Amino acid sequence: MRAVRENRVEISELTDKREEIRARAEKVTQTLTGMPGTHDAGDKIGNYVSEMSELTGMLDKRIHDLTAQECQVIQWISKLEDGLHRSVLLIYYVTGPIGCTWDYVAKQISYSTDWVLRAHGRALQDLLAAINDKDKVNMKNHKKP
Repeated sequence: MRAVRENRVEISELTDKREEIRARAEKVTQTLTGMPGTHDAGDKIGNYVSEMSELTGMLDKRIHDLTAQECQVIQWISKLEDGLHRSVLLIYYVTGPIGCTWDYVAKQISYSTDWVLRAHGRALQDLLAAINDKDKVNMKNHKKP
Protein backbone atom coordinates (compact mmCIF):
# COMPACT_ATOMS: atom_id res chain seq x y z
CA MET A 1 0.00 0.00 0.00
CA ARG A 2 2.92 2.30 0.59
CA ALA A 3 3.73 2.00 -3.13
CA VAL A 4 0.51 3.85 -3.95
CA ARG A 5 1.72 6.86 -1.94
CA GLU A 6 5.18 6.70 -3.53
CA ASN A 7 3.80 6.38 -7.05
CA ARG A 8 1.61 9.45 -6.56
CA VAL A 9 4.76 11.49 -5.85
CA GLU A 10 6.46 10.12 -8.97
CA ILE A 11 3.44 10.93 -11.13
CA SER A 12 3.47 14.50 -9.81
CA GLU A 13 7.18 14.84 -10.64
CA LEU A 14 6.71 13.46 -14.16
CA THR A 15 3.81 15.84 -14.75
CA ASP A 16 5.96 18.79 -13.64
CA LYS A 17 8.76 17.66 -15.97
CA ARG A 18 6.32 17.38 -18.88
CA GLU A 19 5.11 20.94 -18.28
CA GLU A 20 8.71 22.18 -18.12
CA ILE A 21 9.47 20.58 -21.49
CA ARG A 22 6.27 22.00 -22.97
CA ALA A 23 7.29 25.51 -21.82
CA ARG A 24 10.74 25.11 -23.38
CA ALA A 25 9.19 23.89 -26.64
CA GLU A 26 6.88 26.90 -26.74
CA LYS A 27 9.86 29.19 -26.23
CA VAL A 28 11.65 27.58 -29.17
CA THR A 29 8.49 27.90 -31.26
CA GLN A 30 8.60 31.67 -30.77
CA THR A 31 12.03 31.62 -32.38
CA LEU A 32 10.59 30.01 -35.51
CA THR A 33 7.81 32.57 -35.84
CA GLY A 34 10.21 35.30 -36.99
CA MET A 35 11.83 36.40 -33.81
CA PRO A 36 15.61 36.72 -33.94
CA GLY A 37 17.38 33.58 -32.84
CA THR A 38 19.38 30.60 -33.94
CA HIS A 39 18.90 28.57 -37.09
CA ASP A 40 18.79 25.22 -35.30
CA ALA A 41 15.37 25.87 -33.73
CA GLY A 42 13.82 23.14 -35.90
CA ASP A 43 16.21 20.60 -34.41
CA LYS A 44 15.43 21.85 -30.92
CA ILE A 45 11.69 21.49 -31.50
CA GLY A 46 12.23 17.99 -32.85
CA ASN A 47 14.24 17.11 -29.75
CA TYR A 48 11.63 18.62 -27.45
CA VAL A 49 8.80 16.83 -29.25
CA SER A 50 10.69 13.56 -28.97
CA GLU A 51 11.45 14.12 -25.29
CA MET A 52 7.85 15.20 -24.63
CA SER A 53 6.55 12.10 -26.37
CA GLU A 54 8.84 9.84 -24.34
CA LEU A 55 7.86 11.49 -21.06
CA THR A 56 4.18 11.39 -21.96
CA GLY A 57 4.50 7.67 -22.62
CA MET A 58 6.26 7.15 -19.27
CA LEU A 59 3.65 9.26 -17.52
CA ASP A 60 0.78 7.37 -19.11
CA LYS A 61 2.32 4.03 -18.10
CA ARG A 62 2.90 5.17 -14.52
CA ILE A 63 -0.66 6.50 -14.31
CA HIS A 64 -1.92 3.14 -15.56
CA ASP A 65 0.24 1.31 -13.01
CA LEU A 66 -0.90 3.62 -10.23
CA THR A 67 -4.52 3.20 -11.16
CA ALA A 68 -4.19 -0.59 -11.15
CA GLN A 69 -2.49 -0.51 -7.73
CA GLU A 70 -5.06 1.90 -6.35
CA CYS A 71 -7.89 -0.33 -7.56
CA GLN A 72 -6.31 -3.33 -5.85
CA VAL A 73 -5.79 -1.40 -2.62
CA ILE A 74 -9.36 -0.07 -2.70
CA GLN A 75 -10.67 -3.61 -3.22
CA TRP A 76 -8.68 -4.83 -0.23
CA ILE A 77 -9.77 -1.94 1.95
CA SER A 78 -13.42 -2.38 0.98
CA LYS A 79 -13.31 -5.86 2.54
CA LEU A 80 -12.84 -4.36 6.03
CA GLU A 81 -15.97 -4.44 8.14
CA ASP A 82 -15.15 -1.38 10.23
CA GLY A 83 -16.04 1.82 8.35
CA LEU A 84 -13.62 3.97 10.34
CA HIS A 85 -10.77 1.57 9.58
CA ARG A 86 -11.69 1.82 5.89
CA SER A 87 -11.69 5.62 6.14
CA VAL A 88 -8.29 5.75 7.84
CA LEU A 89 -6.67 3.57 5.18
CA LEU A 90 -8.40 5.22 2.23
CA ILE A 91 -7.52 8.74 3.32
CA TYR A 92 -3.91 7.93 4.19
CA TYR A 93 -3.04 5.70 1.24
CA VAL A 94 -5.38 6.68 -1.59
CA THR A 95 -7.42 9.88 -1.40
CA GLY A 96 -5.45 12.16 0.91
CA PRO A 97 -3.07 14.77 -0.45
CA ILE A 98 0.50 13.84 -1.33
CA GLY A 99 2.41 13.87 1.93
CA CYS A 100 -0.76 13.22 3.91
CA THR A 101 -0.06 13.06 7.65
CA TRP A 102 -1.77 11.21 10.47
CA ASP A 103 -2.87 14.59 11.82
CA TYR A 104 -4.61 15.26 8.52
CA VAL A 105 -6.40 11.89 8.65
CA ALA A 106 -7.44 12.55 12.25
CA LYS A 107 -8.94 15.93 11.33
CA GLN A 108 -10.79 14.44 8.38
CA ILE A 109 -12.58 11.87 10.52
CA SER A 110 -12.76 13.96 13.72
CA TYR A 111 -10.68 11.65 15.91
CA SER A 112 -7.40 12.14 17.74
CA THR A 113 -4.13 11.34 16.04
CA ASP A 114 -3.38 8.70 18.69
CA TRP A 115 -6.69 6.98 17.98
CA VAL A 116 -6.02 7.09 14.21
CA LEU A 117 -2.59 5.51 14.70
CA ARG A 118 -4.07 2.69 16.78
CA ALA A 119 -6.90 2.24 14.27
CA HIS A 120 -4.36 2.12 11.45
CA GLY A 121 -2.51 -0.72 13.17
CA ARG A 122 -5.74 -2.66 13.76
CA ALA A 123 -6.90 -1.99 10.22
CA LEU A 124 -3.66 -3.32 8.76
CA GLN A 125 -3.95 -6.46 10.90
CA ASP A 126 -7.56 -6.96 9.78
CA LEU A 127 -6.56 -6.31 6.18
CA LEU A 128 -3.73 -8.82 6.32
CA ALA A 129 -6.05 -11.41 7.85
CA ALA A 130 -8.66 -10.79 5.13
CA ILE A 131 -6.07 -11.09 2.37
CA ASN A 132 -4.64 -14.28 3.90
CA ASP A 133 -8.14 -15.77 4.27
CA LYS A 134 -8.87 -14.96 0.62
CA ASP A 135 -5.59 -16.59 -0.44
CA LYS A 136 -6.49 -19.71 1.56
CA VAL A 137 -9.89 -19.84 -0.13
CA ASN A 138 -8.31 -19.37 -3.56
CA MET A 139 -5.78 -22.12 -2.86
CA LYS A 140 -8.58 -24.50 -1.85
CA ASN A 141 -10.52 -23.66 -5.00
CA HIS A 142 -7.50 -24.30 -7.23
CA LYS A 143 -6.52 -27.68 -5.75
CA LYS A 144 -7.04 -30.60 -8.09
CA PRO A 145 -9.20 -33.45 -6.76
